[in-house]
Amino acid sequence: PNYSQSYRDVANVLLDLKEYAQAWKAYLFYFNNGFNIEDNDIGEILLSEIIATNNNNENESSSRTIKVDNPYKNTESDVRVVFEWNTSEAEFILEFVNPNEQKFEIENSTHINNDLIIDQKEKGYTSKEIFINDLQDGNWLVNLTYLGNKQYKPTIFKVTTYYDWGRENQRKEINVFDFIITDKKTELLKLNKRSF
Repeated sequence: PNYSQSYRDVANVLLDLKEYAQAWKAYLFYFNNGFNIEDNDIGEILLSEIIATNNNNENESSSRTIKVDNPYKNTESDVRVVFEWNTSEAEFILEFVNPNEQKFEIENSTHINNDLIIDQKEKGYTSKEIFINDLQDGNWLVNLTYLGNKQYKPTIFKVTTYYDWGRENQRKEINVFDFIITDKKTELLKLNKRSF
């Protein structure tokens, strides 16, 4: 009951079932129980999904009492990718390579980002979102280097890719990966305009 990600999961199930009024009730319950949108990964994900629910289901939502005003938040983009993993002990490096072969890395490890790992454990979330506003021509590669999880079982990653995020023709694909071998770069996704 103290984990933000649990409330997000409930709201997402209701949204998938097109139970928009119930999804709004889940969001309202979250706020009415003293939670707020924090400046962390799960806060960013919740904010994205509340805005999208509000924008895409205006006629079907029963409540307009959630006000979100963030001029810096992506309300639409070519691609939104949400990464979720099953243990707060998981350490890894996400790498994004654009069509010009420029790389951007995010490391989720105690060595580089210990404060983030502590926040994930204390607040109960194991997720991150990334936006690609403009796919451009060519391929975007999304790679993961698994660094381990301090356990003898694999880490399971769920990767949800939303194409045309926040637009009427938005759609999503879900991929699941098991990782046990460490220090090996693995391609998770290859994104391009043909993906649409």
